[in-house]
Amino acid sequence: MPTFYILPIFAPEKLVTPNRRLEKVSEELSAAKGDLEQKNEALQQAGSELEQRVKERTAELDTANKVLGVTQQNMHTVIKHSADGLLIVDDDKNVRFMNPAAEVILGRRAQDLLGEPFGLPLTTDKPSEVQLVAADGSVTIAEMQAVRTEWENEAVYMATIRDITLLKKAQQEMEAANEQLRKFNDLKDEFVSMASHELRTPLSIIIGAVKLVLDEIPGKILPEQKDILDTAMRNVKRLAGIVDSLLSISKIESGRLDLQKSVVNICQLIATTICDYEKLAKGKGIQFYYEVSKQAIRMYVDPDKIREVIINLVSNSIKFTPEGGLIKVDCAEHDAEVLVSVQDSGIGIAEENIPKLFNKFTQFGRKAGPGEKGTGLGLAICKGILGLHKGRIWAESELGKGTKFTFAIPKGNPEELLEECINDAICESLKNDAKTSLIAISIANLGILKLKLSSNEYNSILRDIRTVLETNLRRGSGDVLVPDVSEIFIMLPKCDKEGASIVKARLECSLNNCLALKNLADKIETQLTSVTYPDDARTAQDLVKKAKELSPVSLDASNI
Repeated sequence: MPTFYILPIFAPEKLVTPNRRLEKVSEELSAAKGDLEQKNEALQQAGSELEQRVKERTAELDTANKVLGVTQQNMHTVIKHSADGLLIVDDDKNVRFMNPAAEVILGRRAQDLLGEPFGLPLTTDKPSEVQLVAADGSVTIAEMQAVRTEWENEAVYMATIRDITLLKKAQQEMEAANEQLRKFNDLKDEFVSMASHELRTPLSIIIGAVKLVLDEIPGKILPEQKDILDTAMRNVKRLAGIVDSLLSISKIESGRLDLQKSVVNICQLIATTICDYEKLAKGKGIQFYYEVSKQAIRMYVDPDKIREVIINLVSNSIKFTPEGGLIKVDCAEHDAEVLVSVQDSGIGIAEENIPKLFNKFTQFGRKAGPGEKGTGLGLAICKGILGLHKGRIWAESELGKGTKFTFAIPKGNPEELLEECINDAICESLKNDAKTSLIAISIANLGILKLKLSSNEYNSILRDIRTVLETNLRRGSGDVLVPDVSEIFIMLPKCDKEGASIVKARLECSLNNCLALKNLADKIETQLTSVTYPDDARTAQDLVKKAKELSPVSLDASNI
């Protein structure tokens, strides 16, 4: 019987699907290969760039190392050749490094000190001076200072040491020379002072004798004789002025010029001082006028010394201002100072000479002809006087256009003025082993009275009260009236309790009489109290406080 085989029959559409899958896998493998090739190229490019950067960085490091090497070499050279010694000392005070200069200054070799204790103190706050003795016995004076730093990653001290032996020697020589100069200057001042004192007496006698002859007390003199005597009188007075100037500058420089301060109206002081000079200027054909405040500007100064300053400045202006010129004097308050200026249209001063104006014996080119030259001490004396008053003076000038001198004095407030006045009196008491008293005068109802009276009547009462007080103060005793506070205070230097009681009683009586004459005795109440240093208080503030405690009357006299 025949055998039959059954064969599978494959449809064409069933063969297409595997082929497509194979093609897709092939495409994916091809894409992956392309991507891999791109990444490989990018990796190769990055490797090339990295290699280039490494080369560039290596070149930079080589350059930096060369620079660092040069810097280190330079630093080594600087340290090696430095004139100052440099040491590194660790916290155990052992020397770790020292440069050649340190070897020279210390007088020890580095090999002898390295690793050994450093025996000198290390100060980090300020330089210290040390004395070093070398092996040969020579002495070196050095200045040393240490700072904290790092050395080989370890905290250490870096000490600098400098040889100042020659500097100290030069300082000692300079101090010795200055001391010698001070001695010579003291001898000069002593000689000038002694000579001035010795000359003043015979000059006064000569002036008195010539004046007697000029006044024809011994008998009549001829006109020719009078001319000769007038010339002699002028020159003797000029010589006396030079002696006074020398004596004044000597006292100022030696600190022996004592001020006799009192409370004065600076405006009135200026007006009375320049009165005679106004006539002198007009006689020379110079316009002269002054502007001062009509209201009183009261200051605690030495009136004679301030008058001397004003006279010096005004007389200089007259001396160096030609005929037809102008001189102006001003006085005004400015902030906490009072400014007084003297301005002229004279020949002026060169700008380069202005800073030297107030030096002794300085005259420069302000030549006014024979017989008008001074000693060159006037402006130096002015500066010294103003310095004692805590003031200042300066000049402004232009050649051919004139000069303006201005001085300023602190005016202080009334309380400061009073305290200064009391302190001066206390100092004087201590010097003379004496007592000082203070009288406080309180006046009630002045404020009410001011509302009822006219301004002229009210001011007249205030002036009369002040005049009464000034008239009844002790003559020649240095008493000071201080009215520009809420009370009227009167300082009585060298006056004990008993003396103060007598003065107080006299002032009280005079005030009552004054008020009675004005029919004000029943309208104005006054109260006087006195305190004494050191019996009642030992400071200026305590004296004022004590005086106020003793006064039962409400105080109102601020405008006196």
